[in-house]
Amino acid sequence: MALKPSEVSANVSNALANLFPKYLDPNAYAVVNGAVPETAYLLSLKWDFILFTGSCEVGKVVASAAAKNATPCALELGGASPVVIADDVDLDLAAKRILWGCVSLKNLCRTQKG
Repeated sequence: MALKPSEVSANVSNALANLFPKYLDPNAYAVVNGAVPETAYLLSLKWDFILFTGSCEVGKVVASAAAKNATPCALELGGASPVVIADDVDLDLAAKRILWGCVSLKNLCRTQKG
């Protein structure tokens, strides 16, 4: 598995690059930092599955690259609260927390817009 964090969030990207090998098997997971060239290279490879969260513009690029290799993908575009739910989670609790996060974020956005 490879994780390609956004180049816009350099501090988070660097933290992930440092934490992943510390707590996860480096032979199973990799963090790839970089910008467009690194992303383009990763998208040229054959993957079992691509999960992308980000802008609609970049999502179109990801979907197009996935289609070239007939790679299944999931795109979470333009949202402010992307979530991955593991199969061993308390689904009722997760649903409540996700809903709370979405409602709280929307209220915060309304408040900031005036």
